[in-house]
Amino acid sequence: MVDGGAPDEPAIALPTDDERVADEARRVAVDGETMGHEWPLVTASFIPLLAVLLASLAGASVQDASLAGMWTGVGALILWGELAGRHSGSGTWGAIG
Repeated sequence: MVDGGAPDEPAIALPTDDERVADEARRVAVDGETMGHEWPLVTASFIPLLAVLLASLAGASVQDASLAGMWTGVGALILWGELAGRHSGSGTWGAIG
């Protein structure tokens, strides 16, 4: 204790500016790496989004435009499943079952 006050507490070391910059650079690098891995998920939404936008421009209601996007997405999933099945050598029935 100092002067009859509270017990001595260890000082908390705050990071320096250089350490903060290095931590931020590491965080951005990790986020960039993650974004690179997740980018196919982002691009997969472009075709259904395009279907929604085209349906909206054609005068479709909100419900019809959203259904157009949903069914376009379902069709894309079926197509990618078919292509994955063929690529694995299983053919159409291998992709389905």
